[in-house]
Amino acid sequence: MYVGMGLRKNRYGVRIVRHKVPQRLEEPVACVLNNGKERQTYLQKSTGTKDKTEAKRIAVDVLATFNETLSEAAALLTERPLRTSLMQSEIDRIAEFYFASRLADDDELTHEGDDDDQLRGVAEQLDKAGIDYEMPIPLDAERPAYGLSNREVGKRNADLAFMLPIMRDALSRGDIGKVSEAMAELLDRFHLNVDCNSIAYRKLGLAVLRAEVRALEALERRSRGEPIDTPEMAHFEPNAERPPTEGKTLRGAFAGWKKQRERSSGTVTEWERAIELFTQLHRDLPVANITRDHARTFREALQDVPWPRPRKLAKMTLPEMVEWRRTHPDAPRLSSRSVNKQLGGVQAIVNWARENGMITGPLWVDPFSNMRVDEDDPEGGPFEPDELRTLFASPIFTAGERPEAGQGDVAFWLPLLALFTGARRAELTMLKATDISKDETTGQSAVAIYADRGAGKSLKTKGSARTIPVHPELVRLGFLDFVETARKSGSDAWLFPAVSPAKPTGVAAWTKWFGRHLDKLGIIDKRKGLHSLRHNFKDALRAAGIAEDLNDALTGHTNQTVGRSYGARARHAKERHKVIVDRFGMAQMVEAIGRVKYPSIDLQAVPRQNARARA
Repeated sequence: MYVGMGLRKNRYGVRIVRHKVPQRLEEPVACVLNNGKERQTYLQKSTGTKDKTEAKRIAVDVLATFNETLSEAAALLTERPLRTSLMQSEIDRIAEFYFASRLADDDELTHEGDDDDQLRGVAEQLDKAGIDYEMPIPLDAERPAYGLSNREVGKRNADLAFMLPIMRDALSRGDIGKVSEAMAELLDRFHLNVDCNSIAYRKLGLAVLRAEVRALEALERRSRGEPIDTPEMAHFEPNAERPPTEGKTLRGAFAGWKKQRERSSGTVTEWERAIELFTQLHRDLPVANITRDHARTFREALQDVPWPRPRKLAKMTLPEMVEWRRTHPDAPRLSSRSVNKQLGGVQAIVNWARENGMITGPLWVDPFSNMRVDEDDPEGGPFEPDELRTLFASPIFTAGERPEAGQGDVAFWLPLLALFTGARRAELTMLKATDISKDETTGQSAVAIYADRGAGKSLKTKGSARTIPVHPELVRLGFLDFVETARKSGSDAWLFPAVSPAKPTGVAAWTKWFGRHLDKLGIIDKRKGLHSLRHNFKDALRAAGIAEDLNDALTGHTNQTVGRSYGARARHAKERHKVIVDRFGMAQMVEAIGRVKYPSIDLQAVPRQNARARA
């Protein structure tokens, strides 16, 4: 813990936490805060109270925030030294990677389409409900068997027609500000920290801007039917073509990770299995040589693993199981959640190797980033209106029943939070009491969802970090009182300790209980689960007429439209959840959440909950 923290009073008598920044960190801290200063000598924040005892309690959380800032600043010095020059080969590699990635994104759109099927389903629901709506680009009468629909083609061409003149004009002026968001992502991906006032930064910006114009022109030619190939991205990946490093293999990193400190036996077993499967497929590679292509093929192989496995398959290697799949294409497969666990195990060891000096050089990045598969079941969809009525009319909500297997109050609050925030199960179970706080400008309470590796909090994607205002119905039901009760357990208390990241088996057990609970209620579609309430929330936002970009931001969906990439961005990683507030404003977000309604259910039958003692 850094020293130099003290409590002072301002001129009104309110206690203030003041923390001296070590001299060597003054410049990096200013960079992390992005406050326009060259140096930051003190970190300071008001506790909002004159009472010394209360101020001391609040100061613990404030100090934790300060330490996070100082740690990020220290990381800038150790991991990403500020650079004022770049080799031309580095600039070329980054620009070509960007060009290839833009065309690869278009390939994915062409192969997968965008959201025609989803929009069609929503339109059918709105038609049945007799709700009027407008669709700027109408849907086709039928979805084509292959390729894009007329609506998807029109949407893509409209985006190109809008963006290409803007980027050409920017290139003619040398206005690299138009690609500042892309440059920030690229520098982060290539693990670089380049002085934005340097010639190197301007050279890189122009190279990326040229790559953007070239990519848009190539996409325009594709839209006219010209055969434009996508370059092989592996040639430009940050950690591609790296010479072997003797003795620094994946298994060696795993051994070092285990030796560093005492680990949970369950985690060691899970990750050891993940390392074994990876090495069966790719050999025991030097960690510095593991590329995104290795990560992708590992993911695809895991998706072919049969589950459950009869005895004759139990001793098969991963390549043998992939081969077996060819002759048994319809056999049950490993769940998406299990696939992500195996990917996450290898990813954790590779990142540990980076942090502990087994991988060096500024061009390395995490090859497993954004490789996880979607755990939501798109075929399950939302609960039907009668299913929602049945679920929230059950004794858990109307009669105060608290099943032991449902972990008491978790059985009550988790479905309600999913219904009124649209958050994923993992996002809700990793909440701490401190993640629910009041917005200073509006006074409205909101839920902060963000990654914190040290606390075991991870997100599906960077875009999943967000802030969601607390719905008035949750306030009426006593959710904020429940949060205050949790706070009394400690400044670092989990909101739902029984299913928190500290107890991973608790989440699995609760999920199985919820499935059984739905069965007892007569909701027997095995594809339905807690994630179905996320679909209901998404549909409720659409029915309320919430703009698509705000809808996506509130649900943590990343929209790939070019124009969406411009605007506010996080000052540093742990503030990504604040970007939505910077872009849309808390007042607009509160208004949007307040319009979320579920006409099919009557929650007035659910009484306000008294704060309960926590186990």
